Amino acid sequence: MMSEESIKAQWKNIEDRFEFDYAAGIKWVKSTLGDRWKYYKYRLRCKHFKPNKSKEDILANPPSGVPPDDWIAFVNYYNNDQMKKVSERNTRNRKKLKVIHAGGSKSNARRGRQMELQLDRPICRGEVYLSTLRKKSGNYVNDEGKAMA
Repeated sequence: MMSEESIKAQWKNIEDRFEFDYAAGIKWVKSTLGDRWKYYKYRLRCKHFKPNKSKEDILANPPSGVPPDDWIAFVNYYNNDQMKKVSERNTRNRKKLKVIHAGGSKSNARRGRQMELQLDRPICRGEVYLSTLRKKSGNYVNDEGKAMA
């Protein structure tokens, strides 16, 4: 949802500041920019979309640094009835989740390989899964995770 102008400006900024393998760099840059863009939109929603505010109130107070056209499109997108239904459904589904994990964004394949190197022995899937149920402190993520382990 970034404007083409913003994408080009960000890409030029990256090319000017960094030297990287072009093929691998493009994939990393797109992934990283996508993650940052998603987080930026999330912060904007948290800060400006309050239940007691009307659409007009939100539109009347755009954040600094956001072009007016982009702000209008952003507000219209998140005030769309379909988007509100999706958001409510995701909230309900998240509340139903009983066992959360502390695995972060690292894939289980990568986690398993690192465990094999660290322990100097083959690792089974169960050990990898169980490792995602514990926090860095060694405590389980919740009671359901402890019972499952």
